[in-house]
Amino acid sequence: MHSNGVQLNPYCKIHEKINTEINNRNLIYFEFLNHPDLINN
Repeated sequence: MHSNGVQLNPYCKIHEKINTEINNRNLIYFEFLNHPDLINN
């Protein structure tokens, strides 16, 4: 969770964007783990 003064920090949005991209990659990776048949296509 972000602290209360974070909206003043211009780097916060950059970090949120990076975290979102990392989370999306992890979700895609776990989808491959859960559905190994997708890899074989």
